[in-house]
Amino acid sequence: MPVGDAEEWRKRFIRMDERLLARISEIWPSCLATLRGQPEENTITMTLVDVLSRDIVARRIAYFEYQFEPFGYRPDGVVFSKGKVDLAAILDQDRNKYLAYECKRLNVIYSGTTRLLAADYVKDGTMRFVTEQYADGLPLGGMLGYVLNGDTQSAIDGVKKAITKKRARLGLRSGPREIPPIAGLKRFSTGHARPAGSTIELLHTFLPFSASKGELTIGY
Repeated sequence: MPVGDAEEWRKRFIRMDERLLARISEIWPSCLATLRGQPEENTITMTLVDVLSRDIVARRIAYFEYQFEPFGYRPDGVVFSKGKVDLAAILDQDRNKYLAYECKRLNVIYSGTTRLLAADYVKDGTMRFVTEQYADGLPLGGMLGYVLNGDTQSAIDGVKKAITKKRARLGLRSGPREIPPIAGLKRFSTGHARPAGSTIELLHTFLPFSASKGELTIGY
C-alpha cells in the first residue's frame, strides 16, 4: 500500500487511468487485428498487455504486467499470493503502487445465443476488489469489459443491473454513476465499502469488439 494521503493517491490513479484509457482507445484496433472469432479473456488481455508494453506512449504512463500477483502478509510475516490480477499498471517500478484492472468478457455468443455474463463480471471481478483480494489498501481499481458483439450499451445496462442486485454483498455505497467517456469508451463508477473498513472506487470501462469483423466499433 502506498504511504501518504489516500485521496491524493486516488487522484493520481484517476489521472493515470484517464491517460491509459485514451491510449488503449488508440491501440485497440491493433489488438483486434490479431484476434478472430470469440477469443478467450486471457488471449485478449495478453494481446492488450503486449501491445501496451511495446507502445512508446503507453510506456511513459506505467509498467504493465499480465497476471500480476499482489502479495499478502501473514501475522508472522510470511508472504503469500493473493491471486492474479489480469492487468496491472505499476508506478515507479514499485509493486505496491499499482492500478489493478480485472477483465471480463461480455455479450458472448454460445450456439447462436448471446449471453451477457454480467453475473460472472460481478462475482469473479468486482467482488475481488471488495474483499481486497485485489488492490489491497488501495483507493481505486478498474474493470474492463470486453464486449464481444460490440453492443456496449446492452452490456452496461446488464452489468449495472447485476451490481445493483448484489448491492449488499458488494458494500455498494455509490453508483452506478455515469462518468465522462474517454476517447469514446463508455464508462461508469461505483463506490464500495470493504469489510476491513476502507472504501474503494471502481471505474468500469467497456471495450467494444466486433466478433464477426474483428474491428473497432466505438461510438462517439
